[in-house]
Amino acid sequence: TVKMQHHDWSASGTCSDKAAAHIQKYKGTDTHVVIPSKLGKYAVSSIEYRAFSDCSFITSVVIPDGITTIGEEAFLGCTSLKSVTVPDSVTCIEYGAFQNCSSLESINIPDGVPSIEMFTFYGCSSLKSIGVPDSVTSIGQDAFSGCCSLENIKISDTVTSIGSYAFRDCSLIKSINIPDGITSIGECTFSNCSSLESIDIPDSVTSIGWAAFFGCSSITSLTIPDGITIIEMTTFRDCSSLKSITIPDSVTSIGSYAFYGCSSLESIDIPDGITCIDECTFCNCSSLKNIKIPDSVTSIGTFAFNDCDSFISIDIPYGVTSIGTGTFEDCDLLESVTIPDSVQNIGNQAFHKCGSLISVTIPDGVTSIGKHTFSFCDELESVSIPDSVISIGNQAFYSCPSLDSIIFPDGLTSIGEFAFASCISLTEVTIPKTVTKIEKSAFIDCISLTNATILNKETDIVVGAFMLCSDELTIYGYRGSTSEAYADTNDITFVPLDEEIEEKLGDIDGDGEISVMDATLIQKAASKQVVLTDEQKKLADTDKDGQFSVLDATAIQRYIAKLITEF
Repeated sequence: TVKMQHHDWSASGTCSDKAAAHIQKYKGTDTHVVIPSKLGKYAVSSIEYRAFSDCSFITSVVIPDGITTIGEEAFLGCTSLKSVTVPDSVTCIEYGAFQNCSSLESINIPDGVPSIEMFTFYGCSSLKSIGVPDSVTSIGQDAFSGCCSLENIKISDTVTSIGSYAFRDCSLIKSINIPDGITSIGECTFSNCSSLESIDIPDSVTSIGWAAFFGCSSITSLTIPDGITIIEMTTFRDCSSLKSITIPDSVTSIGSYAFYGCSSLESIDIPDGITCIDECTFCNCSSLKNIKIPDSVTSIGTFAFNDCDSFISIDIPYGVTSIGTGTFEDCDLLESVTIPDSVQNIGNQAFHKCGSLISVTIPDGVTSIGKHTFSFCDELESVSIPDSVISIGNQAFYSCPSLDSIIFPDGLTSIGEFAFASCISLTEVTIPKTVTKIEKSAFIDCISLTNATILNKETDIVVGAFMLCSDELTIYGYRGSTSEAYADTNDITFVPLDEEIEEKLGDIDGDGEISVMDATLIQKAASKQVVLTDEQKKLADTDKDGQFSVLDATAIQRYIAKLITEF
C-alpha cells in the first residue's frame, strides 16, 4: 500500500496486478466535485471512510465508472449536497454513506447493490424519491429515517428484511409496499409516517415490533395477518384516522398503549385467548363505541379505556379479577357497566369523571373503594356497596351531585378525606358501629344533608367532617360519645339515640338482633379464637355473673329457641 497526495486528494494505492486507488480525503474547495477515475497510474476503485464528511460547501458530486465501493459515512454531513451521480459499477454502499445530507434531492441506487445499510440515507430531509433495485435483499436500521420529503419509494420484491426505524419520520410517504417474503417488521419501522394512507402487510409477516406504526395518522384500515401472536406496546399509537382493524385469532397478547390515541376507531373485536388488556391499550380512543371483551380476559390494566368518550355500556366478563387505576376514567357517555362477582379489586379513579353513569353495583369480594373511584360522576344516583367493603378512600364519591342516598355496610371501618364532599343531593347517612374513623371533610359541602346517625360511641370524627352541610343538620348518637362532642364543638344539633337503638344484652355483634352468630362469638372468645372488646364482654354476660362463658352462649341458644323469654 502506498500513500498519495494528488492536488485535492489524499489517497492510498495498492501495488498488485490490479493496482487501485482509494480516495481517503477530499481537500479541495470546489462546490461541484468530479471524482477522477484515476490518480496517476492507479484506477480509483473506492471512496473510503468519511472521505467527504462535513464538506458542507459541496453541492454536487459525480462518481466515475469503475468505483465499486462508497465507504462508511463517506458523505456524512454534506448538508449542501443536492445531487450525486452513482455509476452502475458501484456494488457496495456502506453504513451511513449519505447520512445527514439534508439537501440531497435524488439519487440512484445501481442494480448490483445487495443491501441498503444502516443509516445510509438517515436525515436526508430533502430526498423526494428513490428506487430500490432488484438486487437489494435487505434494508437496514434507520436507512431512510428522517427523510421527511420522501414521497415515493418502491421496494423490490427481492427484499426479505426491513430493519427497525427504517422509514421513521418519512412524513410525506402516502403508500408503501411490503414484499411477500418479509417475516418481520421491526420496531418503529414506519413510526410518524403521518401521510401513510394504506399499507398491506403480507401473510409472511409473523412479528411486528413495538411502535412500528406509531403516529401513522392517515392510515384508515389495517388487517393484521394470521400468524402474528403479539401486538407490541405502542404499535398503532396515535393512528388517529384508523377506523377499523382486523386482529386474527392467533394474537394472544396486546401490549400497553397499543391503540392509544386511535381517536377514529369505532369498533374492535378482541380475539379469544387474550388474558390481559394492558395499561392504556385503548386510552383516548374517543370514537370507540363497541368492544367485545372475551371471556379469556382476567385483568384490565390501568387507564385501559381512559377517555373513551363514546362508550355507552360495557360488559366486563366473568373471570376478570382486577380493574386497574383509571380504567374507565373520562368515559363521559358511559351509562352502565356490569361488574362481575369475580372482581376483587377496583383501582383508584376507575370510573372518575364518568359523567353519565347512573348506577353501579360493586361485587361482593371487593374490600375497598379507592381514591377518586367514582368522583365527578354527575349522574350517579345509586351505588350498592357490599358487606365485604371495609374502607372508602379519599374523594371516592367526591362531587356526585345526583347521589341522594347510600347504605354503608356493616364491617366498614373508615371513610376517607372528602369521600362524599359536594354530594349535594345526599340527605341522610347512617354510619355503622364498625366505623372507627371519619376523615377530614368526608361530608363537606353536602348542603342537603340533614340527618347523620353515628352508631359507634368512639368513632374518631376529624375536624371538618360535616362542614358546610345543611343548616338543619342533626347528628344522632349516644350520650357521652365522640359524635356528641363533635356536634357541641361545631354548634350542630345533637339528638341522643333512644333506648330501642341502645345495645341490648346478648347482641354481641351489634346488629340489633340476638342470633346464633352471637352465641358463636362467645364460644370462639371462650376458646380464645377471637378477642371481645370490653363492651362486647358486658353484652356477653347474659347471666350477669361478672364474666362470660359457654353458659352464656347456651343461654342465647335457649333464648333463640324460645325456651326462655329474657336473661
